[in-house]
Amino acid sequence: MMDRFQYPIWLHQLILLAILIVALLTPFPVNNTTNDNILTSLLVAYALENPTPIILASKRSKRRVALYIRVSTDRQAEEGRSPASQLSDMKAYCRRRNWEVVAVYRDEGMSGRLSSRPGLQQMLADARGGKFDIVVVYYISRLYRKLESLLSTMKLLRDCDVSFVSINEDLDFTSKWGKLILNILGTLAEIYVDELSETTSRGKEQRAREGLYNGSIPFGYCNGLCMNCTDPNGPGYCPLVGCPPLGDGQIPVPHPIESEGTRLAYKWYALGCYSDADIAYLLNQYQFEFEGQTYRFRPKRKPGDRKRYSASITFCHDTVRDLLRRTFYTGVVEYRGGQGVAEERKKFKKARAIYLGQHQPLISQELFDRVQAIRHRRGHRPNRAKNRTHERVYPLSRVLYSWPLRSKMRAVANGSGVRFYRDKANIGKSKLDPGARSPQPTVLAESLEDQVIAVLETLVLSDAWRQRILAYLVSAEGGLTDIERQRRHLQARFDHLNTLYLQGAFTTAQYQQKKSELEQEMTTLLCPVDLDNAQVKALLANPATLWRQATPAELKDLFEAVFQRVYVQDEDIVRLVAYPAFQECLADSHQRVVGPADDLEEVALSLPDMVT
Repeated sequence: MMDRFQYPIWLHQLILLAILIVALLTPFPVNNTTNDNILTSLLVAYALENPTPIILASKRSKRRVALYIRVSTDRQAEEGRSPASQLSDMKAYCRRRNWEVVAVYRDEGMSGRLSSRPGLQQMLADARGGKFDIVVVYYISRLYRKLESLLSTMKLLRDCDVSFVSINEDLDFTSKWGKLILNILGTLAEIYVDELSETTSRGKEQRAREGLYNGSIPFGYCNGLCMNCTDPNGPGYCPLVGCPPLGDGQIPVPHPIESEGTRLAYKWYALGCYSDADIAYLLNQYQFEFEGQTYRFRPKRKPGDRKRYSASITFCHDTVRDLLRRTFYTGVVEYRGGQGVAEERKKFKKARAIYLGQHQPLISQELFDRVQAIRHRRGHRPNRAKNRTHERVYPLSRVLYSWPLRSKMRAVANGSGVRFYRDKANIGKSKLDPGARSPQPTVLAESLEDQVIAVLETLVLSDAWRQRILAYLVSAEGGLTDIERQRRHLQARFDHLNTLYLQGAFTTAQYQQKKSELEQEMTTLLCPVDLDNAQVKALLANPATLWRQATPAELKDLFEAVFQRVYVQDEDIVRLVAYPAFQECLADSHQRVVGPADDLEEVALSLPDMVT
C-alpha cells in the first residue's frame, strides 16, 4: 500500500470528490416501461402541486359546497355553537340557495390559532384539487382567529377559484368593501383571543397562588368524588368507587392505588441502579395488595381518549420520566404561564413561580432532591466531551441496520467521547425485560467502519470511470482548472487592494483588515501545482490509498454513495446492499455485497458463513 504522505492531501480530497460526482452522474439502466412510469408519476405530482381550476365562474354557476366546522371546547355546545348546531344551520342555508353539499370537514377541540388542523389542511388540499366551488362556515372565527393566517387562507381559496361564505356575517368577500370588512372581523377575532388568553393566564396564576392545581390531575391523585367518580382509573379499577367522598373535587387527594405506585417509583430510582425504562418495567410487573385484592399499576388513560391522558395502557420510559420530574408530588404547585397549547408552553420551559399547594404530598422534598441529583449526574457529561461533540462524525449513521430485525442503528457516544452504534429497538427498553429488547448489542463504531472500509478496498474502477474522473479533474466544471481560476481572481483583488491603499483610499487599519480577509480566502482554496497525470493514475489504480486517507466526513459521503444499507449482526458486518453502479465493482471475499433487488427478496436473505 502506498505511503500516507506520498501525495499532497489536496490531491486525495479532489479525487474523492470527483469519484462521488461521477457516481452521482452515472445513470442507472432502466427499461422503457420504467421510464414511462417515472414520467407519469412526475406529471401526476406536478399536476397535484400546480392544479388548474377546471370550474370557471363564467361557464357554470358555483353550486358545489364544502362545510367547515370547528369548536375549541365543550362549552361552545352550551352556547348554541356545537358541531351539530353548526352543521344543521349551514345545511339549511345551502338548501335555501339550492347548493349541493359535497364535503364536510371537522376540527373539534382545536384552537383557531393553529394552522396544523387536519380538517383544515384536508379542505385546502381538496380546494387545490377543484373538488368544490364554495366554502361555508358558521362564523369567520370558526375558520381562523389569527388575521395573518386568515388572509393567507382567503388568498389561497381565491387563487383556486373557490368562494367563501360565512352564514352569520353574510358578506361578499370578493368586493372591496367585503375585503375591508374581512380585515376588520379578522382583527376583532384576534383581539378576542388575545384578551381571552390574558384573562385565562391571570386566572391560572391566581389558582396557583391559592395552592390549586391547573390542568388534568396527574398520576397518583384523583378529585376525591368517589360517589360520582369520573377518574380514568376509577370505575372498574379503584375499590373506593361509590364510597363517601374523600374531597370536594377542587383539591386533589391521593388515589388509593396510584399513590403507592408513585412512592415506589421514587424509592426505586433513588437506589441509583435503575433507569426510566427499568422503573416502567417494575411498575408494569408489580402486584399491589389493597384490602385483600391484587391490583396492577397503570397510567391514567380513559379508553379512546388520547388527548388528556397517556396513550399507552402500560408504563413506558416517557411516562416515568415525566412522573419523576413533577414537583407536585412534594406538595407544591408550579405556575409556568401559557395556555397549555404547544406553541405557548414552549416559551416557559421552567416554572415562573412555585407556591405551597393545598394537596397532600406523596413524597418528601429530600427524596425528590435525591432523585433529581441522580438524574442530573446521569445526564452530565464532562466539558471535554461537550467540546468535542461537534467533531464526532459517524460515517455509517444513515445506512447501518441490525440483522435480522432490520431496525435502524443509532449513533451514540459515552462521556469520554468513544463512538458507538446502538440498535434503536433497544432505546427506552428495560434491561430487566430481555424479551422486549433486540438481541443486537451496542458496537464500537471504529470496528464496523474498518470492516466497511475493507470492503471498499476491493473496489476496482473500470477504464471508463478512470477516464471520466481524469476528465473532470482537468475540466472547468469544478476541477483543478476552476480552482486555479479562483486563485488568480483572488490575486487580482489583492493587487487592486494594494493600489487603492497606495492612493490613500484606505487607512492602515482598514487595509490590514481587508488584507487578512483576502489571505483567509486564499488559504481556504486548494492551490495546486502543475497536475501530474501519473500521480492521479497511480492513485486511481489503487483506490485503497484514498479510502484510508479520507476524513470521516468524506467516508460518510462515500458510504452513502456506494451502499444503500449495511447490516450488522453482533459485531460483524454480514450484508452490504450496494447501488447498481458499484455492485459489480466490489469483490468481497465473503460474498456479502448484494444489490437492492436481492435485498428486497426474502429468498435471497440467507447469510453467508463468515470467515474468521
